[in-house]
Amino acid sequence: MYHMNETIFSVVAVHLQGSNSELAKLVSFCSEISRTLFSGEHKLSLRSPKKKFAEIKVVNDELKEKNTEIPDLRRKFAEIEAERAELKARIAELLRQSVEENKRRDAENAELKVRIEELEKNKTVTTKLESENTEFRDRITKVEQRQMLSDNVSKITNSSNNSSSNFNSLAVLGNWTI
Repeated sequence: MYHMNETIFSVVAVHLQGSNSELAKLVSFCSEISRTLFSGEHKLSLRSPKKKFAEIKVVNDELKEKNTEIPDLRRKFAEIEAERAELKARIAELLRQSVEENKRRDAENAELKVRIEELEKNKTVTTKLESENTEFRDRITKVEQRQMLSDNVSKITNSSNNSSSNFNSLAVLGNWTI
């Protein structure tokens, strides 16, 4: 019986090895008690088991206190997991919106690039037309100036013809009156 209990405690102790938990300490303590009790090397006194029982009771009370924290920790863990799931969903939605927005902007940028190219083509055409318009204005100005010059010359010629004919008319009239 001793060997079976010793084996069970050894297996449990190996599994809990490296753990700082109170359970590991308790298993180690129970293993020690079992070894002492079943080895026959102990001197059973009433005082020693009472002392060990008191130690076990203290450890048991500490474990009970820690066990009361477990439901609260589970609740907090569940809340954190729920919040994490919400954040993951929100991030996924934001990423989806970002991808859609990027696609929309890319399409808009492509349209704007086409529009810019059209405007640049129109600008060269407009520049050419403005140059032609300037040439036509210059020609029109020259024609108008020639026309005005021609009109002025005609007026002067007509005026001089009229004044000489007026002069002649006066002379003729003068002949009659004289």
